[in-house]
Amino acid sequence: QGEESDVVILALTRSTTPGFFKENNRICVSLSRARHLQVVVGNFKCFEQQNKGCLWPSTLQLARQTPAGISGSISLKCQCHQTTREFKVGSDPFPTLISATGGCCEQCNKKMSCGHICNSVCHGNVDCGAVAKCVKSCVRRGPKCTMEDGDSPRTCNHECRKLCSVICGPCKEKVKTTCRCGKELTVECHTITERGSYKECPSMLEHILPCGHKQTVKCYEKYVDHSTVICKSVCGQMLPDC
Repeated sequence: QGEESDVVILALTRSTTPGFFKENNRICVSLSRARHLQVVVGNFKCFEQQNKGCLWPSTLQLARQTPAGISGSISLKCQCHQTTREFKVGSDPFPTLISATGGCCEQCNKKMSCGHICNSVCHGNVDCGAVAKCVKSCVRRGPKCTMEDGDSPRTCNHECRKLCSVICGPCKEKVKTTCRCGKELTVECHTITERGSYKECPSMLEHILPCGHKQTVKCYEKYVDHSTVICKSVCGQMLPDC
């Protein structure tokens, strides 16, 4: 479209007739946009057979006289691994030469942002995190663990047992603690509170309700949340106007 680039790869995609590529103004534009390197891929026999007024025959003849010339193969170099492989015309470069993610077929081995080595197939200069998620075990601990918005940071020092690429979230390590009622429990680490009362506690305790009646309720209902407790005692008061 008239814009220049350091490297231009032109695919002619023609095998029988040049189509609109036989027009000289289009030939000039397509072959003059590269600053440093121009690579043209196509069936040149189709273009060499054009009449003398067309620029293709003379252009291809000139190309054959240059050091680069016209070849039936092209060398592909991976910028990450510095390996060079030859791609011959008519052969399929996948999956032995080029990976579907744009690099060679060797393992990436770059260090990801998490610190682990990327085990994906080479993806060129594309960021590892944009190609694949880390499947190694998480190495974060306590406050360094990643949390969802709204979650409180971890205060423990337990290892996260999830995959590195997954948000750690609240610590679910099983720990032993003593409930406020005196019963020993095994609960998830993130549920430990200063109140010392837990929903997991099976103890049933006597509690005096706001109405004055005594009722046996769960430990958690007695010390933390008794708003849902319904008094099951008979009221005993006289109704007005009776």
